[in-house]
Amino acid sequence: MEIEIKVSQPHVEAIFKSVSSKRYKKEVNFDPITIELSKLKEGGRLNYEHLELISDNNVWPFSRWWRWPTKDQISEYLLKTEGLFKCLNGLSEIHEERLEIEKNIIHVLYYDIFKHLELVSIVLRFIDEHNYAIYSPPVTRILNPPRGYSYTIEYLNYLREIRKYKFIYQLEKAAYVDMFLWAIEVLGDEREEILDLFHKHIEDSVRKNVVRNILNKEVMKKTDLQKSIFYCDIGEYDIAAKLAGCAYESALQKKCIGKRIPLAHLDGKPKTLGELVNDYFGHYKNRRSELNKNVELRNYAAHPCGYEFSLGDVRLMIKATKNIQ
Repeated sequence: MEIEIKVSQPHVEAIFKSVSSKRYKKEVNFDPITIELSKLKEGGRLNYEHLELISDNNVWPFSRWWRWPTKDQISEYLLKTEGLFKCLNGLSEIHEERLEIEKNIIHVLYYDIFKHLELVSIVLRFIDEHNYAIYSPPVTRILNPPRGYSYTIEYLNYLREIRKYKFIYQLEKAAYVDMFLWAIEVLGDEREEILDLFHKHIEDSVRKNVVRNILNKEVMKKTDLQKSIFYCDIGEYDIAAKLAGCAYESALQKKCIGKRIPLAHLDGKPKTLGELVNDYFGHYKNRRSELNKNVELRNYAAHPCGYEFSLGDVRLMIKATKNIQ
């Protein structure tokens, strides 16, 4: 299979359309669905006409893998979505700052309506493509996210991985990660050309070959901290910093849970990383400067601001994560 795409920079949407058109004999264009369903972030409710729009086989072969419950089965329960998605409008893109609101939305969609995780993910992907992606076997095989103790947590764990790569590759939409990884998986052994397109900005051939391996299943099984060390060793400090920041925050949250330190305020608002650091390390006054520096670096990594990470910065973040695990 030849991928006839000529781009000066990675363009995931073009890659997805090219691969899908060759696989399905038609170019998949999700724009009409996304434009209509994204209106739900302004208010209103999900109705069966929305579901029929999503499953239009003239757009993509939805019925090859999925089927909605019948209209009679769920029309009454769809009423529960009135105004449900309005809280997504303006919500932070930082994963940990979205959890409480997202848990409620996913719970309603899964347990009250669809009883099927992939269908829930499809609905959310079209309502807010910047922050959601379809939960599908080809992509989960690549990402290998941690299993969850509930279907809600299962999908949130998957989204954590999707959003991580959205930040790493500076992509506009979480759905682009899903689209790109799907294209990678369905190409199988012929994926090298598409990887070359995506990593075209990495000129050094050694680095290019190493970075490709981030999509290799064995590398993907490594922890965020191991991946951070991996990228640090090849001089990709920005990517290493983002992964180290994810590892640090996750490790700190687990420690706080172990000590029964709440992750949120009484009003339900999630605590910032700085607040969790203060709660957990409150008695380490002699380490205050080091702790504050690590929080600052993590914030630079999570909120792109033009900061250029150095080897020393990344080593500090990796050391901080090792010390807390």
